[in-house]
Amino acid sequence: MFEKDVAAVKRFFKLVIFFYPKLGRVFDPIGILEHIEDYTLRELNLLNEIEGHEILEAIYEKNKNIFDLSSLKFAKIYRELSSQNVMISEYIPGKTFDEILDHEMDYSELLRLFKVHGFFMFNVGTFHGDIHPGNLMLWDYKIYFVDTGAIGYVSKRLSKGLLNFFDALSLAFSAF
Repeated sequence: MFEKDVAAVKRFFKLVIFFYPKLGRVFDPIGILEHIEDYTLRELNLLNEIEGHEILEAIYEKNKNIFDLSSLKFAKIYRELSSQNVMISEYIPGKTFDEILDHEMDYSELLRLFKVHGFFMFNVGTFHGDIHPGNLMLWDYKIYFVDTGAIGYVSKRLSKGLLNFFDALSLAFSAF
């Protein structure tokens, strides 16, 4: 049903662009719809979430003795019991950041998250691509990434440039 709806909207935009070609030069509505369609279909396939989880966990395992990633933990996923429509994982009895952000969360928890996610973004260039308070859990002083169906990538050049920028910004603010 979703794919039919997207196809109908694409046809509509093609018709609009045919009669008003300037719209196609201002922005790419077909490209945007294709991105939304691809992202949504990837999110609906839970095997993509498992794959994203495995990518992030492999980065963690490779780097945990080089960089302090002790704040991060990954739930065990039972791939052999999972499918495109069902994902079986270890139960995490904690709460999402969304649930504790306003009243139970200590500022240090956010700093630990920024440090861990910053490592993935700036040092590795591969990171949780849908990070928000509902996709992060806290339990037993550990941060868990959940809903890892979207993995983001940034080039080494850009990630190092951003890291240097934030280092300089941090130094500038520490002078105050």
